[in-house]
Amino acid sequence: MGDTYAISALLDKRARKLGEIRANKFQAMRLRMELAQIDSVIRMFRPDMDVEVKAVTTFGKSPAALPKGTGTRLALDILRETGQPHTAEELAIAVLIRAGKEPDPVSVAMMGKTIHSSFSRAKKPLAVYERGTWPGKWRLISLPEQSPE
Repeated sequence: MGDTYAISALLDKRARKLGEIRANKFQAMRLRMELAQIDSVIRMFRPDMDVEVKAVTTFGKSPAALPKGTGTRLALDILRETGQPHTAEELAIAVLIRAGKEPDPVSVAMMGKTIHSSFSRAKKPLAVYERGTWPGKWRLISLPEQSPE
C-alpha cells in the first residue's frame, strides 16, 4: 500500500479542480447575465437592432508595464538605428532592455505579439514583414527620395 500518499494527493487535486470548475460556472453565469443586461439597454435605444457581434479576445496586462505605444515606438527606433531587419522577438528583447525592464519569456512573448500586430495593422505602414527567412523579419520601408520642387 505504497500508493496511499499518491491517491490522497490526487483526490485533493481533483477536489480543487472541481472547485475551480464550479467557481468558473458562477463567473460564466454572471457574465451571461451582464451580457443580457447590455443587450436589453441596447434594445431600449434601438429595438430593431441585431446585437449579435463577433467576440473580441482580451489579453491580460503586459508584465513589462510599459505605457501604451511605447513598445512600437521603441521598436521603430531600433529598426532606424540598426538599419537591419529583426524578428518581432528580437525587437521585443531590445525594447525591454532599452526600457530598463527584465526581458523574461512572458514579457518578450507579449511584447513581440504587440509589435507584430501594431506593425501589421498600421494604416500608414513604416515597416514591412519579410517572409524570406524563418522566422520572418520586420524592416523599415525605404521611402523614395523626394525630388526638389
